[in-house]
Amino acid sequence: MKLQILIATLGAGVLLHAASPAETDALRELYNQTGGSHWTHSENWLSGDPCAYGNEWYGVTCDFYGNVTELDLHGNNLAGTLPNELGNLTNLVTLYLDQNHLEGTIPATIGNLGDNLEELLLGHNWLTGSIPSQIGNLRYLTDLELNDNRLSGDIPAELLHLNDLETLWLFNNCNLQTNDPDLIDMIDDVARQDGGYQRILDTNGNCAGTVSPPPGGSGPSASSVTVPTLSEWGRIVLAANFLFLSSMVLGRRRKTSLR
Repeated sequence: MKLQILIATLGAGVLLHAASPAETDALRELYNQTGGSHWTHSENWLSGDPCAYGNEWYGVTCDFYGNVTELDLHGNNLAGTLPNELGNLTNLVTLYLDQNHLEGTIPATIGNLGDNLEELLLGHNWLTGSIPSQIGNLRYLTDLELNDNRLSGDIPAELLHLNDLETLWLFNNCNLQTNDPDLIDMIDDVARQDGGYQRILDTNGNCAGTVSPPPGGSGPSASSVTVPTLSEWGRIVLAANFLFLSSMVLGRRRKTSLR
């Protein structure tokens, strides 16, 4: 009898453990601030509990205890800004919001997800401002993809805290830079682990105008780029399969390829 009641309860879309109010409010804020009514898919959003079995909100995955562990809304026509409440989704393991039309800055509260987050994908959006140093709190992060936005400023040295990082995509942004030799070495190490595919592309190409995610695209299109050297401007450029450091020598440009 108890088993029959349990099956009937789950079939009715009821959880033994519902999502916490903080997590539910965070998801609602994300919906409201990114034009949820115009998303490509928004099945069940704002209806009942996000984790209700058989009635889960689109893109939301929960564990048995009602913790929101995955949020996958990539390529779903999100348009607007990321809410600070995103930092209340402290049980997230994966967060995929890439290939949308998100704008504004990455909230510093993203650092609150450090206990569990392993993959953070925000590439192919319209995000501006600097990379928040709080990303360095995401100590279990293995995949960080911020490429194809309009981010600028110094790459935070706190990325050095990401000891498990395997993929770091920062290419196609607006004047990201660093002159921290330890950070440069770390980025180069991650690039080598990622088979040379990871790169930072320091270019002005995305400083103005819009950035449209390519249909089905996932990598950079540029084959090379030339900028001042690390010692002169403290900037790094990675393009194609190599890291190119460019400098002016006797009025000529010199490219050194690091493998």
